[in-house]
Amino acid sequence: MKRLLLLMTAAFLLTAIPSCKKGENDPFLSLSTRKARLAGEYNIDSWFSTSFAEYTDSFSQELTLDITGSTGTRTIKLTPFGLDEQTTIHSIQVDQASFTFKKDGTWSSVFNKTSKWTEEVDDLIIDSFDHTAVETMSESGSWSFLGGQSDDYKNKERIVLNSISIETSSQTTTVTNYEGGGSETVVEDLVTDNRNYSEGESSVIYEIDMLKKKEMVFIQVNNSGGNQIESDGGGMTTNYSYTRNGNVKIVLSE
Repeated sequence: MKRLLLLMTAAFLLTAIPSCKKGENDPFLSLSTRKARLAGEYNIDSWFSTSFAEYTDSFSQELTLDITGSTGTRTIKLTPFGLDEQTTIHSIQVDQASFTFKKDGTWSSVFNKTSKWTEEVDDLIIDSFDHTAVETMSESGSWSFLGGQSDDYKNKERIVLNSISIETSSQTTTVTNYEGGGSETVVEDLVTDNRNYSEGESSVIYEIDMLKKKEMVFIQVNNSGGNQIESDGGGMTTNYSYTRNGNVKIVLSE
């Protein structure tokens, strides 16, 4: 009798629990729904993204963002057609990085950071420029799960974040270092940008690779390409093709 009760209980749990494995690294079974597990306040543990764009007979650019905890780097590799690669590395100090998801379908995020990089100069007077940029960004909007798509995605395996409000600010301080010694510091004006969007006008889609009670992983793969025509207004046009590809992985924890 006891064995029968255990089998009946197990069968009930398997049929009654509404949430099961969706993402590749989700728990096999959970007592909480996927929506309940998503809701919460998360810190950004790490953010890694790469993107590569190539414009035929023009230039190519590779961007890599690699942040873990409160520090990271942003590497920019620019290769003009027929010239050597130019690489700039920004060191990043993360001051605040978080996401908040609510059960009512709203979300918000804060990402504040300080970036520093040096620009070498081939000049008889100036040796280099040291740049420090303080940037803030707060964003809010609505979120929803996406349905399944053939064999590619299961129901609720992806999430769309609609942006309704985005507020940014940036201020850059530049120190000019002279060849003969000495320096000069210039602090640029604070630049702010506040934008509001209609529902669905500005959005991003992530695949939820893992969704546990206190941990979540978003991933995104981007591949695109096409042809672009530019005109100088005087009858001269330039036609070139371009390709873009990259990926994003964001690890969040409560």
